[in-house]
Amino acid sequence: MGSSIIPLAVKPQLDMTSDKALAIDISRRFGGNVTLVEETYNEREGLNFIELFKTGDSSGNRKITLVKNEINEGYCQAYDICFKDEGMEDMELSVYTHYVDFYLVGTGLTWYRFMRALVEKMEPYRTMLTEYRRKLMKLCDQVGSPMCIYFDDILEDVWNKSQEEDCTYEKLVEYIRHEEAFYFNPEDKEGFPYRFVDLPACLADDSGTIDEDNENIFIDDFRDLRAPYRPLR
Repeated sequence: MGSSIIPLAVKPQLDMTSDKALAIDISRRFGGNVTLVEETYNEREGLNFIELFKTGDSSGNRKITLVKNEINEGYCQAYDICFKDEGMEDMELSVYTHYVDFYLVGTGLTWYRFMRALVEKMEPYRTMLTEYRRKLMKLCDQVGSPMCIYFDDILEDVWNKSQEEDCTYEKLVEYIRHEEAFYFNPEDKEGFPYRFVDLPACLADDSGTIDEDNENIFIDDFRDLRAPYRPLR
C-alpha cells in the first residue's frame, strides 16, 4: 500500500560528454550555480566527497550540488543533483546515460493512491496525480525529455535494467515486453505480467478499465496537460 512510484524521464538531452559539460548544462537548465563533487569511499575514511569544479555566476542564485557517484561494473555513470534553495530542497534528481530519475518527496502520492486515482477516480488522489504530473512535466522539459514512465518500486528488475550502461529506452521496452518478463510475488507464489498503459489515454477513458492483475507500467507524454486532449488515431 505504501510502495513508491518510480518516475523515469526517458531520452534526456543533457550534455554528458564530460563531467564539466554536464555541470555547465545543469547550471543553464536550472538557473543556478553548480558545485561538482566526486563520491569516493575507502574502509579507513568511509564516504568522502571531493570538489572537482564550480560553475561561475549564473543568472540565478540557486545553489546546486552535482554528485558524481562511484560506478559499478556493467552499469552506467550516475550523478545525483541536489538543490539547496528554499522550495527545491524536497527534490533530488539522479542522472543516468539514458534516463533521469526524479525523487519528489512530500507529494503524498504512493503507488496505491496512484492506482486508486486511475481505477476508482478517487479524490483527493486524482487531484494529487494531476499536480504530480504537472511537476514532472516541467522537470521533463528542463532536462529535454519527451516523456516519463512510471512503475511500482517493487519492480526491481526494471529499475536495475534501466541502469545498465547500454540500456536505451528501446532496449528497456523490449525487455519489459518480453514474454518471460513478469513480477513474481514470493509470498503468493504468483506471477504478474508487465503491461504498458498510455496514461493520458487512460485518464481520458471514462470506463477506467485497468487490469490490476498485471504490473502496469505507465507511459506519460503529458499531451493532455499541454493542450485540449485529442485521442490518438
